[in-house]
Order: sequence, then C-alpha cells, then structure tokens
Amino acid sequence: RKVRSMTPPAQFGYRTGGVIDLTLRSPSQGEGGSASVYGGSRGTIQSGFDHAIALEGWELFASGSVLRSDQGTEGPTSARTPLHNRTEQGRGLFYLSRALDERTRLSFISGAAINNFQIANIPGRVPSYTAFGRSEFDSARLNGRQGERNIFNVLALQHSQDGYDAQIALFQRHSQTQYRPDYTGEVLFNGVASDVRRRSNAYGLQADSAWRVVPAHTIRMGVSVIADATLAQNRSILLPLDDSGAAQDDPFGITDRRSRTGWTWGAYIQDEWRIAEALTMNAGLRADYIDAYVKAGQVSPRVNLVW
Repeated sequence: RKVRSMTPPAQFGYRTGGVIDLTLRSPSQGEGGSASVYGGSRGTIQSGFDHAIALEGWELFASGSVLRSDQGTEGPTSARTPLHNRTEQGRGLFYLSRALDERTRLSFISGAAINNFQIANIPGRVPSYTAFGRSEFDSARLNGRQGERNIFNVLALQHSQDGYDAQIALFQRHSQTQYRPDYTGEVLFNGVASDVRRRSNAYGLQADSAWRVVPAHTIRMGVSVIADATLAQNRSILLPLDDSGAAQDDPFGITDRRSRTGWTWGAYIQDEWRIAEALTMNAGLRADYIDAYVKAGQVSPRVNLVW
C-alpha cells in the first residue's frame, strides 16, 4: 500500500486529476487468451476477448469488447426501460513490442472507444410550434442520437544503460462528440434543432529520463510538446419570429463553426530521494506554457511524499 500526498510529482502536469499505471500482460507471462459473453436485464449483452502471443521476436497483446443495451443513459421518465434509449459501445486495445537489443525496446500502443447512444423520449408531449407544414408529431418517435469517439496511438522508444533510463514517445489522440437531432420533431417541439459537433485532434512528443546518481537519489527530467486542433461546430434549423415575437412556419439554417490549433509546452526536473525503505520524497520544479484560446504560463515547485 502506498500513501501519497495530494500534490503530484513534477513529472505530472496539465491539471492532472489522476494517474493510472497500466501494465499489459506480456506473452512472456504466458501466451494465449480468453473470450467471454454475458448478458443481463434491459437487453444488455457484452462480449469480449484478450490474447497474447510472441512471434519472431515481437510481443503482441490485443483485447476488445462490444456492448449492447436498452439502457444507454438514465431515462427522463419512471419507465423501467425508457423509450428510444439503446446504446452500442465498442472498445479495443492493441500493443506491439520488440526488443531491438539488450538495452533498447520499441513499442506501439493503440486504443479506441466508439460509443453510440439514442436519446430517450418522453411520450405524450404536444408540439409547441408549426413547422414544415406540420403541427402534430408523436414525441415517442423522436430520433435524437449522440456518438462519441476516442482513439489514441503511441509509438515509444526506450533505452536503459549504466543507471540511466530514457524514453521518447510520439503520440496522437482523436476525440469527437456529435449530437444528431431529429430535425422535424425538435423544431416542432423546441423551435430549433441543432447538429452539434466537438472535435479535438492532438499530436505530441514527450521525452523522459531517469538517472540513478546514487542508490538513494534518482534525478528525473523531461520535456513535452502538444499541438491540439479543436473544432466547435453547430448547424441549426430554427424558426423566425415576426414583429410580435410569434414563431413563423419558415425554417431556416444557421451554421456556427470555429476552429483553432493550440500549443502546450512542458518541462520538469525532480529528485526522487529514498529517505528510508518505506519513505520517498520527490522534490522538483515544473514549467508549463499554453498558447491556445488564452496564453498562460506557470512555474510550479513540487514536494511530494510517498510512504
């Protein structure tokens, strides 16, 4: 068990809310894999697999799962299974690694999560507007949907020699959330229907090193740079108003699109001091700078205890 102070070491930055240490199963621990299927109430069924294999010097691990359920989100009514609330979700992880020599290793990691949700309906609602020559619509048949997509790739080169460890990694991340409305129905009920998309494509490089100066002290340092291209887009169909403020049956479209590429730089240095067998202190300095919708920088001294 480790007890850590609330301040993370200098190597972690950018408003870090948590650190996950994930160790993948290596084929050296045993080749093979498993597959599973389970189901439950509300039309829930999930299948998954994982497999590890070593082939001609390469180590490969892959895992994935697919989920289908009629309970995608918390419903807006007290119904046990809300109307139009199905979800399909897929996730996958792929790891490929090879030792180039006794001290150097090349690794590639790729992961993806693609999730689709129906937006649950409330039956019995009455439209508030007239649009497209219609004044009636069955609210139980609204077809709003939301899709979420997250994909990342990491290519890393690691080297260790004479008390010195180093790693340099290139990485890419794609994230997108998009709401697709039921144009006719939502205009009739709300007076507006919007296709909303938020997207982020990030590319970066991170280099980290550790130098074991003496048994009790390890000096860690690193740098990173990230370019993040973001897009915020709304495509809306809405009703115009007359001079008295009443909505007119003459829908028109508006598109609001904004994009920007932001840059984030970071650097750190810290001393990992093993005061005792069960007590370690990390003392260091971190500097960060961001140039995006705002420009800001910060230098942060850090002191962290682990028991």
